Amino acid sequence: MSGYGTGPFTRSVARHPGARPGTDLFVIMTLTAVRRRRPQKRAAGEGRGESGETMPWCLRVAAACVAVNLVGIAVSAQPAAASLAFDEKTGVGFVDKAHVQRAFGWSAAMMQENARHVMITSIRKQRYAATCSRAAPPGARKRTIRVTVTAATVISTRVTYQPRVKNQMTGIALTGRQSTTVSGVLPRPGQPCGARSGRWTHVDRTGTTIAVRARFGSRVVRLR
Repeated sequence: MSGYGTGPFTRSVARHPGARPGTDLFVIMTLTAVRRRRPQKRAAGEGRGESGETMPWCLRVAAACVAVNLVGIAVSAQPAAASLAFDEKTGVGFVDKAHVQRAFGWSAAMMQENARHVMITSIRKQRYAATCSRAAPPGARKRTIRVTVTAATVISTRVTYQPRVKNQMTGIALTGRQSTTVSGVLPRPGQPCGARSGRWTHVDRTGTTIAVRARFGSRVVRLR
């Protein structure tokens, strides 16, 4: 074995019997270059996973992007808050301010100013098919007419605001039924109908619709 120098990058190499002069010096220079390119040791656990292996930076970036996308999907999967909740039987519910604002086409400032003057009404329409028949002569022709009975109920309201935030409106609370106006007459079986001693024989309900409307002055918009 022949030793070369005492510096930190020197090595002892074995001379091959047939090696040419200068071979030992070439080996030492190669080992020195490799030693200089060797990366510094990392601190314990730095940039490594549980197994001790370093995760490439491209994989770390990709993992971060996937995490962000999953968070976005989770947020978008959250159900949207209901803009109108209403119980037609009790007249209790809530209308979000953005829902009313869009219906009227108001700005935020106009909504703040006009909200307390908005009147909410529930419109219930029931449709019927009424049949008028004559007892004589036998096989007399029957006649069926369509009848609609409409009940309009005014709902008591109260403007709501966000707690601890001055003048930050959240919507309109519906606090109950106030008064109801009914239009349309529903025939009753057995009552007279027509000019030839006819009688209402059948009155069948064919459908029901419920709408919620908002009025401001002379303007009326439909909320549902």
